[in-house]
Amino acid sequence: AGTDATVSVELTGGGGVKSSNLVMDREPALFEAKSVDTFSRVVEEDLGPDLAELLVWHDGKGGGMFGSMIGTSGWFLEKVRVEHALTERAWEAEFNEWIYAKREKGVSKKLELKQAGLDADELRKKAEAARAGLEE
Repeated sequence: AGTDATVSVELTGGGGVKSSNLVMDREPALFEAKSVDTFSRVVEEDLGPDLAELLVWHDGKGGGMFGSMIGTSGWFLEKVRVEHALTERAWEAEFNEWIYAKREKGVSKKLELKQAGLDADELRKKAEAARAGLEE
């Protein structure tokens, strides 16, 4: 089932540092049943080189005639993939459960590394190429 609610997430790094709440844009075509939605977000906090956990919740809006009034609006979430654009590392968390309103009722899952990404030398080369492109 989809949702008309505003969905938010919080990332936790391997060292326990948490991101600020990352709010996902709410447009009518997002978060519908059987859909894949993609977002880009900048995390201000330094979460370290690895991610450990992801917390997902929503604001409870759009639960049908009575759902949002009694706090039962649910949204079924299958999976989340988090990618780091610079390092090309990627993590996934399998949810396969209903997400209900309010942060304290959100669902937290461990993130599993799915793509190792660039090593230190490859990352240095990528940074040098980006700097060279800026200088031109």
